[in-house]
Amino acid sequence: DLVMEPVSGWDVLHWLQEHPASPPLPVIVLSGLIHLPERIQGFEEGAVEYLTKPTQPSVLVTHIRELLSLSVEQRMDLQGRRIREDRLTLERIKAPQADEFLY
Repeated sequence: DLVMEPVSGWDVLHWLQEHPASPPLPVIVLSGLIHLPERIQGFEEGAVEYLTKPTQPSVLVTHIRELLSLSVEQRMDLQGRRIREDRLTLERIKAPQADEFLY
């Protein structure tokens, strides 16, 4: 979780970046922070998966199994793809929209 006390999930992600494991640990963020910029930041700081609360335990188990079945390279590709997709979605949301009702 990103909003924990006394150490936040952000702190944990930073620590993992400073002390990388070999092979890298697949990190899943499970957070109540639902906005795209936070999700993108989570991926950029090392998460391979970002789930929002509330989440069914079965969904979490499915994602854990999925990630553990992937190679390190596949997890890195997945992380990069999620960052690109979320950034594109954020750009589309922020882009000015033409008024569809004007003739």
